[in-house]
Amino acid sequence: MSPKILKVLEVLAVAVVVAFLTYAYVNFSGGLPYSLLEDLHRVFNRNFEVLRYVWVSDGLGKPNDKFAFTTIYVLPVFMRLLGADLNAAGFTLLLTLWVLGGCSVYVVAERFSGSRLTGLTAMVIYLGSPVALRSLWSSLEYSTLYVLTPLVLLTVDEAYKRRSISYGFYTALASTILSGALTKLGNLTVLTLTVLAYFTVRTRGRTVELKWTAMFLTLTGFSWLIMNAWWIAPASSLNVEDFNIICLTALPIAASTLLIIFEAGKLSLIQALAVLTPAIVLMDPQTIVTSNVTSDVLAVTSTCISLLTALGAKRLSEKISDYISISLVVDGDGGREYDLVKPIILLIVLSIIVYQGLTIPLSWVNSLNIPEQYGELNRILQPGDCRVLTMPVTSGELYYSWSGRRYGKPIENLILENPVVYGYEFKTLNNLTGRMEFWKILSALNVGFVVLHYDIDYGRVQAVNPRLIEARLNYSFIVNPNLADGIVNLSSEDVKPIMGDLGFIQIVNFNPEKRYEVEARCVESGEAQSKIHLYACGESWTSEQPVFNGTFSFAYTLPAVSNWLEYNYLEFWIKVNGSREASIQIQDVFGGWALWRLDLKGEDWNLEVVRLNDAALDVGLDRSKVVAIVFSIHAPPGRMVEAEVGGIFLDKGVKAEVKPLELSVKFERQFTVYRLRDEFKTSKIHLVEEALNYEGDIFENLLKSESDPRRKAYVDGEAMEISHTKLDYVEENPTCYKVTVDSFQGRILIVLNEAFNPDWRLYVGEPNLLNILTGAEQQNVKHVKVNGFLNGWYVENRGGKPLKITIVYRPQLLMETLRITSIIFTILSFTATSKSKFRKHLHFKPSPFIKKA
Repeated sequence: MSPKILKVLEVLAVAVVVAFLTYAYVNFSGGLPYSLLEDLHRVFNRNFEVLRYVWVSDGLGKPNDKFAFTTIYVLPVFMRLLGADLNAAGFTLLLTLWVLGGCSVYVVAERFSGSRLTGLTAMVIYLGSPVALRSLWSSLEYSTLYVLTPLVLLTVDEAYKRRSISYGFYTALASTILSGALTKLGNLTVLTLTVLAYFTVRTRGRTVELKWTAMFLTLTGFSWLIMNAWWIAPASSLNVEDFNIICLTALPIAASTLLIIFEAGKLSLIQALAVLTPAIVLMDPQTIVTSNVTSDVLAVTSTCISLLTALGAKRLSEKISDYISISLVVDGDGGREYDLVKPIILLIVLSIIVYQGLTIPLSWVNSLNIPEQYGELNRILQPGDCRVLTMPVTSGELYYSWSGRRYGKPIENLILENPVVYGYEFKTLNNLTGRMEFWKILSALNVGFVVLHYDIDYGRVQAVNPRLIEARLNYSFIVNPNLADGIVNLSSEDVKPIMGDLGFIQIVNFNPEKRYEVEARCVESGEAQSKIHLYACGESWTSEQPVFNGTFSFAYTLPAVSNWLEYNYLEFWIKVNGSREASIQIQDVFGGWALWRLDLKGEDWNLEVVRLNDAALDVGLDRSKVVAIVFSIHAPPGRMVEAEVGGIFLDKGVKAEVKPLELSVKFERQFTVYRLRDEFKTSKIHLVEEALNYEGDIFENLLKSESDPRRKAYVDGEAMEISHTKLDYVEENPTCYKVTVDSFQGRILIVLNEAFNPDWRLYVGEPNLLNILTGAEQQNVKHVKVNGFLNGWYVENRGGKPLKITIVYRPQLLMETLRITSIIFTILSFTATSKSKFRKHLHFKPSPFIKKA
């Protein structure tokens, strides 16, 4: 039998051993690793979009960080197409990883030691020790790094053995196939330092080989960058934020281990015992599993320990056999004698390590144990153009009453096909459910469903009780001002005019050297719903009081101290020339005050409605003892402005019950689902009628009475005058939308309900490929942040005609271009390398009929 066939049979035998070991551990632990199932769950539920697009509409949307897992997911994707379920695909993927890693360690150890038994020992230690279970049974990211480490060591050793730099391409190809391991800078650093450690040890004292080593490393790095540029460049998937300086210890760890391995055949008995001390570390599984060592450093450490322990045990058995002889004699025609010392020593070492591996409590790696009601939840919440808000919103890990596992995110994130809004950044939503217009926030975030949890262990999670949230949602009401046809409803008993008995008018902030005027006027008609008007004019001036600085301010002092506690609104008519910025301040008898900002429209009469319990700034106002109202007109210093105030009214308001959330389904012990009514829903791409500026917390601004996410939007930067028209759109994919806008004059504000990202681009007409690649923007388009989270664009229409608009996530096209480049490079490189090797092994035998010249 040829050596190549024997080598193939040997590898197949090792693969069978690995498969049996994998099956045993999966059954012993009670299921597949949760982290692996979580990754597969996400891919299965998204119909593999996670592998195609640089943008994932998860929560409020985010750049995709799973590109590098594409190649490792090919196998489970293929199995799903064949009809396999999640567990079958997960087991196959885990088995593939174990076979790749186990066979690589076996070949490396056999090559370094020259013994198949040593290779088998190293493989079992690599797969069955507590360190291995800490890595292999972790997330897919770290398990692939754990597998990639020995695989890369094998390819670089083969390259050094053959002195062939073409193996740099194979090293890069292996890293690409398992590229999910290298999505973090720390992982990439550890792997790179391990390769450098290998060449440092191999080429020590041999400067002639440095040139070849440099060429090999250059080819490897260049090939890897070309093969993986499609996921590194567009979405910045390489995570550099979590880099830990401890990763640099990989170089001395790998270098010292390899130095000992290459000199293992020269160790004395005492030195061999010293080398075996890493096995003592492996004897305490609890310490390894709960240690703070980062998983990337643990991956290279575990590989080194596996090789070191196996070669140390081999050398120890050789030295012991010099003093102790245990043999097995087999009688027969050619009677043979077998030395049993080496197998016994290796068996003892393996037994200790595997026993410790099997005694680890593996409850943290069991399969998903989700109640059947969550499957029903997926049926109820049909995928659509909306998000799901899971409440109570928590920060940190979730503990469910039906599971001992800690979950980093709600279970719905794994089950539902709709994007799920959850997480630390939305924790304030728990308390906002008690506000009267909570539905506005849901509408602004495009939330269609609210899911209340009852099965969270609230003893371990700090969150608002869902029963309290449910009570708030079921018994919500709002108080509206008493308005009818755009004027104050004076016939209502809840409305009280406060200018029947005229008070006092005085200037608050003015320039005494300039002209100013203030007076109360009587008008013949009831203009502005009052026969008494307040009139004032003067120059804006500086003031030592910041609230009055840059204003012309005048005050109306009430005839007597007034109690406003039972009133909800203050309504008044105001007309201003010279400015559109104004504010009012209400003062009490003790010097406390509160301030509201006004947004004036034009120089005609404006009816302003102020909600008294919703001040922009409150400095201890006592509404039971109000004495004055101060009107401030904001303008540059020196500008002359004039203001006229008509009727001023106190209003208790009209209480109106509003239930924008409808009960959809209720599972008493699991969850309750509410659906936002259609009249409050905003589509993923829509136009707004008015752009507003905001200050402070965006949620508080959305809850204001004048806020309506269906018609108005808060923007960062300048709030411009906009038009409104009709809009239709088609979603071609999660990164491209085709929009049709009817004719309009001026500019419009288009809102895309995805998390704000500068890489979202809007193009009028068909986008130019070169403009997309270079990131050039059109002059009549301005990108702004809307409602604190979302994308918006001011679009000017200079011709007044209907517009065809394309909204794209720019890195998608860049990724597609680089992906094609990477595939072409890989195929051409593989073809060229294969031809080169084929020519080396191809020999032509001269024909006997050809005579030599």
